[in-house]
Amino acid sequence: MGNWNLTVQILDSEIEVCRNPVQKAHLFHVRGLILEEKLGRMEEARASYDAALAEDPNNVEFLRQQERLAISSAEWDKVLSVRARMMELLPDTKVQVQILLASAHLMEYQLKDKKGSEAYYQKVLESQPE
Repeated sequence: MGNWNLTVQILDSEIEVCRNPVQKAHLFHVRGLILEEKLGRMEEARASYDAALAEDPNNVEFLRQQERLAISSAEWDKVLSVRARMMELLPDTKVQVQILLASAHLMEYQLKDKKGSEAYYQKVLESQPE
C-alpha cells in the first residue's frame, strides 16, 4: 500500500504545477482511480473525480465515472443530472435512447416516480423516426 500512497503524493505534486487543463484532468482522474481501487479512500477519490470533471467538463469518460459512483452510493438525483449532461455531449441517437431508458427505469424502480418515468419514455418515443 505504501507505493500507492507515494504515487498519490507524486500525482499531487504534478497536479500542483500542471497548467494544461486536459492534462490536469487526466492526473486527477488517475489519482481518483488509485484512491478508489488501490487504497479504498472513496471520499478522496470522489473529490479527485470531481476535480477532473471541473478541469475537463466535456469528458464523457469522467461523466461515466461519476455516474458509476453515484449509482453505487444510491445518489439518484446525481445519476440523473450526470445522464442529462451525457445526453448533451453524445449526439448518437442510439446512445441517447439507452440513457433515456436507463433513466426511465431509475425513475420507476428506484425513485418510484411513475410520472417522471413516463416523461423519459415519452422522450424515447419522440426520438424515434416515424
